[in-house]
Amino acid sequence: VDAIMHSSLPVLKRFILNDENLEIKIKGRGLPPEGGGEVVFRCPIVNTIRPVKCLDPGKIKRIRGYAYSVRVSPAMSSRMVDSAKGLLLKFLPDVYIYTDHYKGKLSGK
Repeated sequence: VDAIMHSSLPVLKRFILNDENLEIKIKGRGLPPEGGGEVVFRCPIVNTIRPVKCLDPGKIKRIRGYAYSVRVSPAMSSRMVDSAKGLLLKFLPDVYIYTDHYKGKLSGK
């Protein structure tokens, strides 16, 4: 869901003329085997889309990410962040990874 929210949604916004009701909200995370997460996706109904030209792909300037943990110690997310940043900082100096920990009802089934 995070990949869709941070990569596909901005691209979709370029195609839709009126994107004020376009959003994804994560109400709760869930992991296999039972899942139980809750996501709300809202998208306006459109008859036409605008054409988009991608002339300059640009360069990667910064990296942002999320490390989340469900029903384990919050330290697990911190360990994931440390490992990922250790690798990514070799390629790019601007790396920030957010941590997100869910427990109780918000953690799914």
